[in-house]
Amino acid sequence: MKNSKRILIADDDEGVVDALARRCHALELRVERAYDGISALTKIDSVEPDLAILDVNMPCGSGLSVCEMVARDAHLKTIPIIVLTGRSDNETIAACNRLNASYVLKGPSIWSQIEPLLYERLGINRTLPLEAKQPAENCTEAEPETEADCIQNRYIASLFTALGWPAPTRATATDHDSGTGPITRPWVLLVDDDADFAATLKLRLEQQGVDLLTAFAGMEGYRCAITHEAQAIILDQEMPDGNGEYLLRRLKENPVTQDIPVIVLTGHKDQALARRMVNLGAERFLTKPVDWDDLWAVLRPFVQAEHEPAGLCGALPD
Repeated sequence: MKNSKRILIADDDEGVVDALARRCHALELRVERAYDGISALTKIDSVEPDLAILDVNMPCGSGLSVCEMVARDAHLKTIPIIVLTGRSDNETIAACNRLNASYVLKGPSIWSQIEPLLYERLGINRTLPLEAKQPAENCTEAEPETEADCIQNRYIASLFTALGWPAPTRATATDHDSGTGPITRPWVLLVDDDADFAATLKLRLEQQGVDLLTAFAGMEGYRCAITHEAQAIILDQEMPDGNGEYLLRRLKENPVTQDIPVIVLTGHKDQALARRMVNLGAERFLTKPVDWDDLWAVLRPFVQAEHEPAGLCGALPD
């Protein structure tokens, strides 16, 4: 690359890192990546990048904690830092100002905020190409895409749109079950690693004219929420790749998903957890096993089903 500037992008969401990295590559910047606080600090210490972009909410140390440690290191404190976050509270903004870090709010205008900061902090020549270089098409026959591939592609496509790129044509949203057409019925996203519960809930909802899309891990659920406009989200607490409390915080910080109603449904009968979930923005906190009529009474106002419940009784399984 012509430009020797090196930057670090640290975010626990790989889709965000990928999208920003592609934008930065178009400016001919070299990109280092990290997905948690400790890795970000280690990369800053070992690579000494010319600039770092840090998410606030990451495992093993937040972006603000990394900023604090960098600011106290005589060799690193001159590295410019951009804090990228969904938080808009005064405390977070004040912390960025105190640490001399540039505050960027996640949302549709994300790249229009980051790009001028890169020019300013790195001294980039503005004659460098600004249009994204699209990757060349592979002439060989591609492997068939899995459902996980499709979800990831749609997720990154939505990020490209937020960063100012048109979405790739292969990332067009399709029916979440068959992949044959647009979603027309109301539907709910379930984020839960219990396949038996998901299968039972799917049958119950279909009898009410409502479809169900299931994600079996935390970040998979977050990507589904970003790329599919659900009427409501049912969220478990204990899952691989991000628990429910962490995922709920991410959903409510993201402008794309913050208004989607979230119903927490978990086997944890924990009043402290229930209070935290409600304070984070959950509509209701329910515990398993849950009676179908009780769950439907909570869901129905959001999915706007076309007919009355079928009168099915009994509890859904744990």
